Amino acid sequence: MATASLLGLLLWAAPVKLAGTCLRCWPDAAAYFIYDANLLLQKDSAASDQLGTLFLGNVKELASYGSGYLEREHMEREAGNLFHHLELIIQKSQTNHEVLMKEAEMEKADFIKRLEEASNLFVKEICSFSCGQSRFRPYEVAQCRNCQILKASCYDLRICAGPNIVAAVLISLTVLLGVLGVAMWYCCRKKTSEETESQDEDDDDKDNEDDSSGTSEGSEKSEEAALTTSVPYYSNPPETDMPSPPEFDVPSPPEFDMPSPPEYDMPNPPEYDIPSPPNF
Repeated sequence: MATASLLGLLLWAAPVKLAGTCLRCWPDAAAYFIYDANLLLQKDSAASDQLGTLFLGNVKELASYGSGYLEREHMEREAGNLFHHLELIIQKSQTNHEVLMKEAEMEKADFIKRLEEASNLFVKEICSFSCGQSRFRPYEVAQCRNCQILKASCYDLRICAGPNIVAAVLISLTVLLGVLGVAMWYCCRKKTSEETESQDEDDDDKDNEDDSSGTSEGSEKSEEAALTTSVPYYSNPPETDMPSPPEFDVPSPPEFDMPSPPEYDMPNPPEYDIPSPPNF
């Protein structure tokens, strides 16, 4: 019974100004809450009604809630903590209703804050890139807007549509800024290189002008020096005795006597007597 009351309280109790806590989605929340409150307050109907109104709200407050999502395990854990704190508050200030309600209001604010943090943490968890590696079974999620229980897996578009859009926008802006930065860097570098090239060309032109002016001045000076240089002139140059080359006698080759070949006596061939043919 205590566990059921915790879940019921978790799914029902929250005012409009603190919407999005998914506390109204348990059908028997009011009955379980009132029952446990009566047990703790010893059937003090006034205190039970005050606690019920504080945590469960009225019909108008239960008609409008936010569009957050909360996983059942988180709801059960936070509900258990809430009911434990309420039990301590009731035991401490059971007879003093004023102190009881003040402490209950403080506990209610802390409880709703914890639920909102749990909802944000759950959305971040189910939409993270590491969800598929660490979670292999679907989540049982309460949709706070219409109290539907969803079976949601990692990266579920019903839950992650908003964060995915924000992430896509941030990535697009980052890429756009990166492209703009690269374009600006390229333009600045190109402009700097063009200025450097133009400056180098101006320096080369200036050096060429200096070289040409220096060359012209040097040629003028050389012409003037050639005109002013004294060349010795000889009217009667001295005679130079050039010795004649020595005579060179080429010796005649020695005579060569070719010996005559020896005489060779060819013997006469022998005579052959051929007999005459017989007469027939």
